Amino acid sequence: MKGSIVLKTILGTFINCIVLVLISLGISCIYGLALKDTLFIISLAVLVIEVFLNISGNSFGISIQSFGQINSQYVSTVDLEAQEHENINNKPTFHVKDIINFTLIISSLIIFIISFVIF
Repeated sequence: MKGSIVLKTILGTFINCIVLVLISLGISCIYGLALKDTLFIISLAVLVIEVFLNISGNSFGISIQSFGQINSQYVSTVDLEAQEHENINNKPTFHVKDIINFTLIISSLIIFIISFVIF
């Protein structure tokens, strides 16, 4: 099971790197830009988008407005209950979405490094 996840991650990273390079080649040929610049910009854009898409958190958390009010203890209790509900499922789950996000981040980092090292 774990071997297939690692194999899928490596294969997905390789395919994503090829796709990013092909997109960069297409943009550099169409607009006449340097391949190094397009590789850098494409990899940076994909990296920033993926990092922002992977940000998660508790939107039901305590807000700054409740500090100093009478109901701040109630809000804190609700926040603790919500956190307990999040921690109930402690089984490690690894979904396809996680694999895709991880491979996109790794492939954009690889292309980012390649744009500095090779060119």
